[in-house]
Amino acid sequence: MPRVLTVDDSKAIRTIVTKQMLDLGFEVDEAEDGVLGLAKLEELTFDLVILDVTMPNLDGPGMLAKMREAGNKTPVLMLTSESKRSIMVDVMKAGIEDYVLKPFKPEELRAKALKVLKIAAPAMPVTMSGEPAMPQGRMDPTGKQFIDVLVIDDMENVHKKLKTIVPPHVTVGAALSAASALQACRDKVFRVVFIDTDIPDVNSAALMNQLRSLQQHAAFLALALRSANDVQKEMQALGFDDVIFKPFDKDSIEDFLIRYFNDQDLVIADDNLL
Repeated sequence: MPRVLTVDDSKAIRTIVTKQMLDLGFEVDEAEDGVLGLAKLEELTFDLVILDVTMPNLDGPGMLAKMREAGNKTPVLMLTSESKRSIMVDVMKAGIEDYVLKPFKPEELRAKALKVLKIAAPAMPVTMSGEPAMPQGRMDPTGKQFIDVLVIDDMENVHKKLKTIVPPHVTVGAALSAASALQACRDKVFRVVFIDTDIPDVNSAALMNQLRSLQQHAAFLALALRSANDVQKEMQALGFDDVIFKPFDKDSIEDFLIRYFNDQDLVIADDNLL
């Protein structure tokens, strides 16, 4: 069984990479930066290192250079954002097998890992009729359109901002009023519903309870501004499942993706400014 080391300072990315490799039946270990990654390589033998470019203490190119100087020839698959793509010219010369641009699709990461390890890709799942299976979460048994996230906020730029920072395959819908939110929840199926806590003339908790009757399987999160009060405790007391604070920040969005989309292999780019 191949053993893979994922080295990345982002917990979210390490979690996603680990899940993908475990799904392939591989053993996986993790490190938060190049220094810890080198320490792992001294302890164990790995068949593949999946290495991020930008990290504190010792970045990906620095770790790669030290590996090769020490005679470690373990194959390396590098993860990088589009803005750091030029770095690949130098690290290719230093000896990597391939690289993956973030945000990446899970199938691309799995395919490149399998290619580096010279392992045949598993057969694509099929339906009982023999047709290729649809990606998980894209279809709803009722025939209604499935959308990952509904953002209910009277400020249009809020949902637009969220769309720019989640991975491209996470679908985001918007409702600017209580009436449009109710109509959306009658017509479509959502995984998560965000409700702003400060919409004029709208009781957000009452609206949430109305929408729950239409979206019984969805998670309902309050959209709130940060304050000295224990907002999360207050919102959960009102019946919300969780709270997302505005303005959005990378850590909170990564935590949200892991918590509510842990079956969908989600990554946001390191250089996304929230």
